[in-house]
Parts: sequence; structure tokens; C-alpha cells
Amino acid sequence: TDTASVLQEAIQYIKFLHEQVN
Repeated sequence: TDTASVLQEAIQYIKFLHEQVN
């Protein structure tokens, strides 16, 4: 797996969760 793409997906997932919390 590509580390950069994994981090990018993690960032998108965190942003999604953050929006759900707010």
C-alpha cells in the first residue's frame, strides 16, 4: 500500500467524523 494515499484516506475519514460530531 502507498503510505501517502493511506494518510490521505485517513485525513478524509477524520474530516468526515469531525463533521458528524459537529
